[in-house]
Amino acid sequence: MSQQSTLKMMLPFYKKWMHRFPDLSSLAKAQEEEVLQLWQGLGYYSRARNVLKAAKEFVTYKNFPSNVEKLLLIKGIGPYTASAIASIAFDQAVIPVDGNVIRVLSRLFLIPNALNDRSDLKKIQEKALELAQYVPAGQRGAMAQALMDLGATVCRPGALAQCAGCPLRKLCETYKLEISSGCSKVAAIPQKKERQGLQKITRLLLLYRNKAGCLLIRKRPSGLPLEGQWELPSLDLVSSDDWVRECLGGAFEVKRGFRHTIMNSAYSVWLVEAGKFAGALKGHVFYSKDPQTPLTLTTMTQKALFVLEKNL
Repeated sequence: MSQQSTLKMMLPFYKKWMHRFPDLSSLAKAQEEEVLQLWQGLGYYSRARNVLKAAKEFVTYKNFPSNVEKLLLIKGIGPYTASAIASIAFDQAVIPVDGNVIRVLSRLFLIPNALNDRSDLKKIQEKALELAQYVPAGQRGAMAQALMDLGATVCRPGALAQCAGCPLRKLCETYKLEISSGCSKVAAIPQKKERQGLQKITRLLLLYRNKAGCLLIRKRPSGLPLEGQWELPSLDLVSSDDWVRECLGGAFEVKRGFRHTIMNSAYSVWLVEAGKFAGALKGHVFYSKDPQTPLTLTTMTQKALFVLEKNL
């Protein structure tokens, strides 16, 4: 949960999750739909699916895997998670390399561009492994967490860095360079991650209704982002908002739209009354708020339903 979210934001989700799934056994028995619902709001839903898959696999083991190599064989566990589990839970000589650790080691060893350059990132990973070999047994998990906390609270991004209170400042190559040159160096390392330009998309959400007025929604197929979640049928256009208003507005009832951003895509979303259906299509259902049949809706669809309710 904390991989793509701040601790402050994820803690309420974590508490609800642990109340519902206090152990691996209870999680392994869960349905994907319920798991996605509890995850809703954290984004990157493949993480939730992988946690469920991993739990189903773990309950078949007599012993929980304790080293990086074995952990990497589990669906959804990558190098960072494997290193975190191995060091913190099993005192293995590895250090998980997250954004905070990258920042600390980038400054400590004057490696400037680990966020954009693979060779610099490899250097950081090598330095982390080298450091781990010097940590005494029994303290490796503490060392891993100490580096994460140092990056989160002291060796902070940009001008927020608090070098005066850093216990490693006498060893820090970047800090030494800053002192000797009299110029700010720490704030610029690591260099900022290069951002891709936003792709602008006009999306029509198609409002098909049955006789009772319930909206037709579909389940996103496997292999696509947000797979398993439910959404309003849609159509993407290489067109402007003006075209939607002027052309579609004459033939359909076009409701007010909203903006929505997903990663590097910026959507201009319009709601179009598309007609009535006598029965649901294959892979579709008519949406109802019945709590007995909970469905995990995409955030865009939730926004659309909110706009529709507000306009009633």
